[in-house]
Amino acid sequence: MTLYHGSNEDIQTIDLEKGLRFKDFGKGFYLTPDKSTAMRMAKKKARLFGGTPTLITYDLSESALNSELKVKVFPEKASVEWFLFVDANRDRNHQQPIHDYDIVIGPIAPYESAYSSSNSNLSD
Repeated sequence: MTLYHGSNEDIQTIDLEKGLRFKDFGKGFYLTPDKSTAMRMAKKKARLFGGTPTLITYDLSESALNSELKVKVFPEKASVEWFLFVDANRDRNHQQPIHDYDIVIGPIAPYESAYSSSNSNLSD
């Protein structure tokens, strides 16, 4: 499965410590199967933080989703469970992460599919 990450710089190694804490799926490295969404994010990051819009391509082995990794999959359309999960992750009153998933798959506003990983070993 081909996934994309939009950035304002080329990324040689995924560094999970650079992820922001209060994002939809929590702190992690966000990927999308939609190339245009990733490019839009790359342009936004470059506009906000400087640098050059950069599209990075990753190949995720489907077997990784069926491995020992802890994976949470939400339906393609937003649901109450998804909303509560996103709301809890965005809540700045939580001092600790609200989940221990390695990979979270689900919609992001405006209902685009995204993948977030708190495990940098995605391409095995």
